[in-house]
Amino acid sequence: RFVPAMAGAHTAIFMARLAREGGGWKLTTIGDMDHTARDWGSVVPELRAYMGDLIPGIKVDPLERVAIMRKGGSIRLSDYCNSPQLPQTIVLGLHWDVTNGVNIDLDASVIMLDANLQQLDIVFYGKLASSDGAVRHGGDEREGDEKGDDEKIFLQLGSVHPSVRYIGFVINSYSGEELDDVKDAGVHLFDGSSMRDIFRYHMTNTKELDKHTALVVGMLFQEGGAWCARIISEAAQGRTANENVDELQAYIRRNPILPLPPPRQPDPPGAGAAMVAKLTATMQQAHAVAMPVATAMPVAVPVGAPVI
Repeated sequence: RFVPAMAGAHTAIFMARLAREGGGWKLTTIGDMDHTARDWGSVVPELRAYMGDLIPGIKVDPLERVAIMRKGGSIRLSDYCNSPQLPQTIVLGLHWDVTNGVNIDLDASVIMLDANLQQLDIVFYGKLASSDGAVRHGGDEREGDEKGDDEKIFLQLGSVHPSVRYIGFVINSYSGEELDDVKDAGVHLFDGSSMRDIFRYHMTNTKELDKHTALVVGMLFQEGGAWCARIISEAAQGRTANENVDELQAYIRRNPILPLPPPRQPDPPGAGAAMVAKLTATMQQAHAVAMPVATAMPVAVPVGAPVI
């Protein structure tokens, strides 16, 4: 039994590990805490390191962190890049699937606002690059019938005009068809060089899109000199992004930016090996319980009786 409150101010707990052993399973209790993690993607290196006693020589990369975003959640991008210096180019990939054989012409666009929420620029299919050249639209990738990103937005945040405070992302049905048949909508931001994800978001309740023609996906914003991201995921009306500028502005007014936790410190050289050594020692001293595998038992059914 764990009493997290007695361990201090933490946001996550590593409960236990279940692993096959012989013909059964072995449950090993852990009970370690993490004071910053908000999701499982933030502790992927630690989860791998807890396998050190089972997989000798396992390699752990402290950079293998990815933020698994939720609606309304915010992160500082550098916390998932292991460096205050962001990649030269980051890419926002948007994807969606359409059901019932419906072919809806969906378009992703970018809305750029200043600190006073005044519109500075819009990047869309009719204007594929921002005036400062820092944001570029990749054009239509596909039509929602294959795996991968439907559209990509390429960003060089170091070159964004100093007046830009918010960069919003919107998906519109240009034909005006409602988004009722859209499912599995999602977005991920990744390093354009290493292709490593910085964050991912999967919209689980696509029923919210019913009777709407647009989706305000999320935004990047500057806070304390650092670029951050927030998932908005709100349905709206509009065939083009110009019609959704007011929704983005209203959202920011309703949900002012709050200070984020202190920046995560970069991992020193050898951090991965040190993590494996530490957590392997933890697992070797942990309490383990053998769990026999449950076996199916034959059940006699009278002839002619229905099987439910």
